[in-house]
Amino acid sequence: MVISTIIRGVADDVLGALVPGLSGTLGAIADATWDKVRRERIQRGNERLLEELRKGEVRLGDHSMPEAVAIVERFQRAALEGTALLNLRLMAKVIAGQAHLGVLRADEFLYQANLLGSLRREEVILVAMLLRKKREHDSKPRDAGESRSGADWNAAAAELVPGTFRTTEEMRATGLAATRTGLVMDDNSIDGIGRFTASPLLEQLASLIDIEDALAREPSGSKTHDSRQ
Repeated sequence: MVISTIIRGVADDVLGALVPGLSGTLGAIADATWDKVRRERIQRGNERLLEELRKGEVRLGDHSMPEAVAIVERFQRAALEGTALLNLRLMAKVIAGQAHLGVLRADEFLYQANLLGSLRREEVILVAMLLRKKREHDSKPRDAGESRSGADWNAAAAELVPGTFRTTEEMRATGLAATRTGLVMDDNSIDGIGRFTASPLLEQLASLIDIEDALAREPSGSKTHDSRQ
């Protein structure tokens, strides 16, 4: 018996427990749904990857095939698992960024995919804003006595609260959650209130991808992979 048949049998049992009223016809329904969901998820992921690849010249040779196989397999696994459309767009941008540079690095993509796939939309918004503010502040003198993170954080809060976040405390909690990825850094200031700024890891990642473009292309209604735009 092939593994997909075993998995489907287990899935039938679980779905039957979740939706008892469908137990009599569940096998056929689950089979059809299983195939439909897989096709749609892979298709939507592939659409985003192809869109990003078409934005520039792909400079890869045959030697890149093993790396490409590993990268595409990881990307499609994320799509099958129901990764949000925004996160898939970010992953697609990483792949396209590597392809346009002419160097596919599967190990690097696998690491970045794990970071990007775990981000909630609010975290992506905060990360993008902190990166923008850091770049703005890097281009002009900073106020005397104001820390790097303080300047970035205060400027970001002025645009995101209220709005994306109801309060600065909610925004701070999101910043704290995002530190797990290493994309933002926490500066515990003298008053004990944590403020966050873009990390060198985020700046390195942003050299490959445009995070704000991904947010614009995947509007807030597209929270899950199966949501239509």
